[in-house]
Amino acid sequence: ADIDEETQPTDMDWVIEHPVFLNKLVAPGFDMRHHLIEAGQGGGKTTLRRLLKRHYNQKNTVVVELINWDYIGNLHKIDGRPIINVVVDEICRESASQLNNPLMDISDNSPTNRLINLRDKCTIENKKCCIIIDRVDEFSNEELGYINIIKPIIANIGIHKIQNIAFKYILTPYVAHGIKFREDIVEKVFYIWRDEDLKKLARFRLKSINKSLEGLMNFAEKNLQDVDFIIARVTHPSTPREFLHNCSKIIEIVANSIDKENNTSLMINIKHLDDLFSYIGVTEKSSGNLLESDKNQVEYDKNILTEEEMEYCKHLLELL
Repeated sequence: ADIDEETQPTDMDWVIEHPVFLNKLVAPGFDMRHHLIEAGQGGGKTTLRRLLKRHYNQKNTVVVELINWDYIGNLHKIDGRPIINVVVDEICRESASQLNNPLMDISDNSPTNRLINLRDKCTIENKKCCIIIDRVDEFSNEELGYINIIKPIIANIGIHKIQNIAFKYILTPYVAHGIKFREDIVEKVFYIWRDEDLKKLARFRLKSINKSLEGLMNFAEKNLQDVDFIIARVTHPSTPREFLHNCSKIIEIVANSIDKENNTSLMINIKHLDDLFSYIGVTEKSSGNLLESDKNQVEYDKNILTEEEMEYCKHLLELL
């Protein structure tokens, strides 16, 4: 059947909420704490930022995203102001559009006092403030360096002691490991993806096409009901980007086998999985221990997709 445009996923339909997001970052009593979230390349940092923004927008919170570090670095270079002052000015400027009353200027221009002023304005309107910092690793000024642009912010104790303002730093490991900060003030958490998390990710994305789909197992042969888990197990690094690329690749392998073998079946079989293993450099064959699934595994009804829908699945799985 043709894919109805009205059933195609909206911006966040296929996004899963990582356990760290639910149980730590936005859990009651934790959501207004400061966090440094360490996540590797392809680990879902952009999606996490979007989830945080959506959560705080729903909580009547002023949300400021700091992601254009080249712009901030240029302001610092042009007028010579300290990085922390430039950053706080940007926070106040971005916040002003979300508040009914303009922010008052204060004579000493202290970063801490400016954010206290912002907090007070938010309190008048029964709001809080969340500042999401991301893409520091994309800062291109080699002379200043990404460590030196984030260090004055996260190391500033004064701005982190203001109640009802939360900083969420989303940093790659090589940025996070290069800075020192008070871990009793800014809590460090690791955004790590387990095999079960990745399997759930595939299920959510495919459900945006057909709510009865439970994952790639829906178009795999009976002895491959754990195909999603198997792909997650052999994915390295264990990130959503790499996992979804491998899921997309096996769909491509199935499609190519139809052309080469004149095979009309769209079901993933052991040979397809072995071809995927070869592509990603896994020496173990799929007919080995990875296929030893739970005997009580629930068998899912097959929802065979048309080739058009299969191509859409591939495109969907590539998006992160």
